Amino acid sequence: MKKYYLLGEKLSHSYSAVIHSFFGLDYSLRELPPEKLSEFVKSRKFDGLNVTMPYKKSIVPLLDEVDGIAEKTGAVNTVLNKNGKLIGYNTDYYGMKYALEAAKITLKGKDVLILGSGGAGIVAEKLSIDEGAASVEIVSRKGKLNYENIYDREKTQVIINATPVGTFPFADGAACDVSRFKNLEGAFDCVYNPFRSRFVLDAEKIGARACGGLTMLVAQAVYSEKIWDETTGGIADGTFETANGTADITADGSVETADCENKIRAVLGEVLKRETNISLVGMPGAGKTTVGRILAEKLGMKFCDTDEEIEKIAGESPEKIIEKYGEERFREIETEVAESVSSLRGVVIATGGGTILREKNVEKLRSCGVVIWLGRDLNLLAQNNRPLSKSMSISRLFKQREGYYVAASDKKIENDKAAEKTAEKIITEIFG
Repeated sequence: MKKYYLLGEKLSHSYSAVIHSFFGLDYSLRELPPEKLSEFVKSRKFDGLNVTMPYKKSIVPLLDEVDGIAEKTGAVNTVLNKNGKLIGYNTDYYGMKYALEAAKITLKGKDVLILGSGGAGIVAEKLSIDEGAASVEIVSRKGKLNYENIYDREKTQVIINATPVGTFPFADGAACDVSRFKNLEGAFDCVYNPFRSRFVLDAEKIGARACGGLTMLVAQAVYSEKIWDETTGGIADGTFETANGTADITADGSVETADCENKIRAVLGEVLKRETNISLVGMPGAGKTTVGRILAEKLGMKFCDTDEEIEKIAGESPEKIIEKYGEERFREIETEVAESVSSLRGVVIATGGGTILREKNVEKLRSCGVVIWLGRDLNLLAQNNRPLSKSMSISRLFKQREGYYVAASDKKIENDKAAEKTAEKIITEIFG
């Protein structure tokens, strides 16, 4: 069986093996110190490679040939071993293009700031120029434009983070303070683990359209797999086969992205189910637990109810905790649980109605996946054993919390029919 690797220095955060398992490839992560890169590549004991930091540039001199985009950027993230000849490609370019378009982040006519001068940064620069950006500037630690003086670029409209800052397990970091860019419209982070980095969360807070790098990662992997797929001729005969037919390879090595869309969506959906969470927020009695259990079963995901987790920790129900110790103590335990469940992956999480009242809880839930606001007519809300609904009217409680639900969620889904139908609506919304 043919053998494929991801080469990098540190790869504990990587999803690449998971992604390529959907293609049925024998694919492994290969961590290498810099001094071992040349030896491994020259051995040619592989059929294909993906390449990540810090080797996207340093691998180029070790190859026999590179495609047009790789030549123009000086960076390679995909290698094909074609009968002993090593050919380098850059599918990051198309992955980033696809992800930006999917997130509706426009580069044309925009003042773009790129954080990082490595392989991904150079790709982002070329893509921005090709897309017609009004201006493009690259920030580096030691360059003329660095992380001390970037805030002078007040006109910046789009920022692309092409650094690893904010990658798991150091997810609290951000390459810059996006709140200082008053004209910011879009923010794209190549970091994909966590699902939403600190950079993305901060951009969302100021109303910018923001997106992490998971879609880019999946898209570039689909393009890489097609390059390696010699059963359809691969890149060698100028075509590669996609879910919708055969796409042309242009003279400079570029590929059309449209025909790969079905496969990207399918693989992305599977990765989301395995590596991210779906959190349900909403009013007490909205049906989060009922819908959540059905949703988890349909998707083959695990299920977690935060109220149940609170009871495991405290030894008492939320109602008893509030009665004995007050709401503030209950909220403290709730935050502990929100942090704990957000570290899990592949889980449907049903939250308590007031979980969204603390910003820290919201950030944890959003960092690890998609947040759905489960709406329901106030007259239909089940209020048995709901402690806070006893102290005020449900309509008043809703008015207090509505803005929090809006801010916390990616989408509102009405639970106005059978729970199974609601679960199906959520699946359609997330996975298409």
